Amino acid sequence: MPPRSGPVIGTDRSVVDTVVDMVARGAYRQARLQLIFHERRSGLDGVAEQIAHLTSPPADMDPRIQPIASANVPARLPDWLAPATRDEVVRVCARQSMRDSKVDTLIARLLAAAIVDESVPAAEPHRLPHRPEVDLRDGAGAIQLSPAPDPGPEWTDPGTVRRPDRSLTDWLARKV
Repeated sequence: MPPRSGPVIGTDRSVVDTVVDMVARGAYRQARLQLIFHERRSGLDGVAEQIAHLTSPPADMDPRIQPIASANVPARLPDWLAPATRDEVVRVCARQSMRDSKVDTLIARLLAAAIVDESVPAAEPHRLPHRPEVDLRDGAGAIQLSPAPDPGPEWTDPGTVRRPDRSLTDWLARKV
């Protein structure tokens, strides 16, 4: 029998992976339904703990990023998600824990963490943004680089500020 490549379906880890994927695609209602089902089946304690760990900001994050992140909250969020997302953006920037472990708060925290991460300007113009070929997960040891790709149309001259091309799953993958 071949070894399993991912978490067992129905476990907290599997639910977190599924919800992260849904939030990254903007499928907030489906993510909400997935969490509601899991909550009724086995509770949300483990899921809330994992999401809290995944969305904790790095220690060197500047709390002054909060106004930028708040301005980057999408205007067209569902009514049930918009206020919680704005609140969680403030809480992430202030390095506070989630307000509670309710379904809507968990989704808002994931979305808020992605918004905050995308709002952080590149610290140094000559630094490359996170790339999939760089393994930044905790405990990965030395950074493993694949051969450098040829600079294509994405190449920017030194001194040119460029928004990092990070996604929600990139940000969360660095925390796993």
